[in-house]
Amino acid sequence: MSLTIIASALASNTHITELNLSYNPQLVGRGLDSILSVLTTSPCPPIQTLNLSHMSLSNSEATTLLTELLSKNTTLTNLDLSGNSISDIEPWIELLLEKNNTLTAVNLSNSTVELDETLLAELNVCNFTFLRRLVAVSGLSGFEV
Repeated sequence: MSLTIIASALASNTHITELNLSYNPQLVGRGLDSILSVLTTSPCPPIQTLNLSHMSLSNSEATTLLTELLSKNTTLTNLDLSGNSISDIEPWIELLLEKNNTLTAVNLSNSTVELDETLLAELNVCNFTFLRRLVAVSGLSGFEV
């Protein structure tokens, strides 16, 4: 099934709350853009959980995707980015802090992200209270606010 068809179905759907595109690296760059445009257009479907795990997203692809998604989507609460080639979250974590207040959980496990004490301290200083759970690697099982 083409992602254009899925995007079209999403655009007219007011009931779907979860979208799982995991383990589909062939979608990166091609069809993922059509899904993203639906999720960032008002009115958007009420997607609360988006699973983009194991899609082979790179830092730049994740930043591009998340910059658009986090600044415009108002329904997303859970985002799974686990198992991707993401190592740098700082470009979009600032956007998350400034523009998005609906996201409550981000899963970055099995990626190359390293959350050091400095970044964790910055997240706490910025009143990151709306993000209740950040799962990452580097020996940290998770970050609870």
